[in-house]
Amino acid sequence: MRVSLRWLTEFVSVPVEHGFVHELAERLTLAGLEVASVERVGQPEGLVVGKILTVSQHPHADKLKICEVSLGSETIRLVSGAPNLAENALVPVIRAGGRLPNGQGIEAVVFRGEKSDGMICSRAELGLEERSPGVWILEPELGCRVGEDFTQYLEFDDFILVLETKSNRPDALSVLGVAREVSALYDLELRKPQLSLSEGTQQIESLASVEIEDAQGCPRYACRIFSDLRWGPAPLKIQHRLAKGGLRPISNIVDATNYALLELGHPTHAFDYDKLEGHKIIVRRARPAEKITTLDGVERALSASDLVIADARKPVAIAGVMGGADSEVSEKTHRVLLESAYFDPISVRRTSKSLGLRTEASHRFERDMDPEIVITALDRVGTLLQQWGSCSVARGVIDVYPKKFAPRFCELRQSRISKILGVEIPPQQSEQILRRLEFSVERQGPDRWRVGIPSFRREVEREIDLIEEIGRIYGYEKIPAERPALPLVAGRRERMEDLKDRIRKILTALGASEAVNFGFISREDAEAFSYSDGLVKVRNPMSDESYALRPSLWPGLLRNVQYNAYQQVEGVRLFEIGKVFSQENKAVRERVSVGIALAGRALMPLRGREQFYDFYDLKGIVESLLLELRLKNFAFEPSSEKLLHPARQAFVKAKDDILGILGELHPDLARRYDLPWRVYLFEMGLEEIYQRLQTIGLPNWAELQPRVTPKFPASRRDLSLLVPEGVPEVSVRKILESERRVERVFLYDLYRGPQIPQGMKSFTYEITFRDWTKTLSDDEVNEIVARLEARLRDELGVQLRKI
Repeated sequence: MRVSLRWLTEFVSVPVEHGFVHELAERLTLAGLEVASVERVGQPEGLVVGKILTVSQHPHADKLKICEVSLGSETIRLVSGAPNLAENALVPVIRAGGRLPNGQGIEAVVFRGEKSDGMICSRAELGLEERSPGVWILEPELGCRVGEDFTQYLEFDDFILVLETKSNRPDALSVLGVAREVSALYDLELRKPQLSLSEGTQQIESLASVEIEDAQGCPRYACRIFSDLRWGPAPLKIQHRLAKGGLRPISNIVDATNYALLELGHPTHAFDYDKLEGHKIIVRRARPAEKITTLDGVERALSASDLVIADARKPVAIAGVMGGADSEVSEKTHRVLLESAYFDPISVRRTSKSLGLRTEASHRFERDMDPEIVITALDRVGTLLQQWGSCSVARGVIDVYPKKFAPRFCELRQSRISKILGVEIPPQQSEQILRRLEFSVERQGPDRWRVGIPSFRREVEREIDLIEEIGRIYGYEKIPAERPALPLVAGRRERMEDLKDRIRKILTALGASEAVNFGFISREDAEAFSYSDGLVKVRNPMSDESYALRPSLWPGLLRNVQYNAYQQVEGVRLFEIGKVFSQENKAVRERVSVGIALAGRALMPLRGREQFYDFYDLKGIVESLLLELRLKNFAFEPSSEKLLHPARQAFVKAKDDILGILGELHPDLARRYDLPWRVYLFEMGLEEIYQRLQTIGLPNWAELQPRVTPKFPASRRDLSLLVPEGVPEVSVRKILESERRVERVFLYDLYRGPQIPQGMKSFTYEITFRDWTKTLSDDEVNEIVARLEARLRDELGVQLRKI
């Protein structure tokens, strides 16, 4: 929404100053109406009305013309390449030494030997449209006179507030709506637009009729009829305001509806009355095989769910979206049926999305407009048309409103305001804030009010919503930050948070950076990862990026890797802790997981060659993480996850429980995401870790402390083993780690070769032994090694290798 500050001053008394507009932008943003930017509309210099006296060909340039232009008191010579130059035409001219609204200076310039003492301006150069086909030829109806200061007809020296209006605040999609906010923020009187219609004697019921076949799709439809209209331009100031608001001026009839749209926020539509078959309006659903050519010249096939405005024979508009070309107003139009209605927002949104047609009208109607402003919008358009020129208005309004919206009320307590906001706001100030926002307030006692909710604030329903209104206008920044007075009792949630904090510290110490991603995945990622079963889809996603709740942290981490690759980052080492979601037996399950992603060049000491992350780097990080969490007796076993490389992946298991999975991203997925590296991923659920840590008797995760330095020395033995090919390393490791006094088992060599018997492989381990109560003797260590060798031989067929 683009709001002109000068237009805003018609409703609230505020200064048009640089300092104030930036203060206003900040206050509106803090109050919930985000101002994305402030644009300056400069004041042109030397801009006057000129009259082209003669037009002649430039002697040395085929595409240039030489014009003698009268400025009243003087005649100047101008060179222009515009194709629409015509003698006796009135045009806006900036003399040499002047300046355009954007600050660009205009100087006398020689074009191919011919001097030009200024510039004939186009509408685009003066800010009234984005692109112009030629210079601006001023219509006679505008009443401009040669030599006049042309800036008096327009509205320069202005500021444009560009607002990012949220979907729950359609009332702010208008100048009046923003003025209402300013009125409350600065405690100023709000002035409403002028409504003054002079009706004729002919009753509207004798000229037209309205029938609503689908009252759910259109709860209210109203219209007026205007006659004796003359097609022409709207006043220049109106055209300028429309352009600053982002709309293109077209004609007085269309501009009146667009002006009321920006001013009040409610769309209206003008039909050429004489093009309506039977002079009848029927609001209904589209019939089979019906088509309509819309105002943009596109023929569109309608479905049975599309709500249309029809005459006695055919559709003439798509309800709440766009009018039809067959009933469009034109220079031949003398009578207009003006529509103002309230349409079901869901119906408009569905139709707009299915037809791929987004308009200013649909943008508003699909956000649930005010059903009570319908007549006001009609009368505002009528007032403008009568102010700009003579036209007659049929007596009365056709207003079909079968089921009126009931007024809504809510109880508000002063004590509740203080409790929720944490600050004492005087009752008189709370009342004034609500009244400035056009809530009705009736005191019911010393501590409570009965508050009437205005029809344009459809999202306000409960007492807490009223408190939010008071809080945001009072200013959240004024509420002091204080710690809660109630003591916090440590529970499961707090201990889980301690666990997450510890994991963050461990992974950060291991050189990883934390990523924070949205809890959604896009449709593209869901298809790439083949997520279908158990996927929790969003019913009405705002975009494809929020297609479903994420079932895994991997898609987000993979997008992070992709982004870093595009930014030519050499190596990526990321982790994320967040919630993932799945659907089980029609119920949504929410879990907390930790995920890790490695890719690219590793941060390793110089080795004389490039070193890239591999599977074992990730495995080492996972081992370090689990060991620092005081988890033991875990192992890595082969897995078969289809998203990972079939030969480079593993489960992390503790006994028979799967804690997590790690591996290299499948090459097909890596190519789909255009990744230049191999990517290694890990994910583990924290619920399982939490429960397993509880079993070992840690009552509070904050008690996890760094390891203390042992008092007694360790003993080390290297053990080379001949292992049958069919025996996985994890089975060997389980036996080696089963001894209580084995502190660490490190596999530092895996060998297959001529010296190894066929069907066997060689594992070489460094085993660290330690007793925390005494120093182990060589005999005690030898006894432990002998027991281990016996178990390996008897249970797995492993032999000691003689080197």
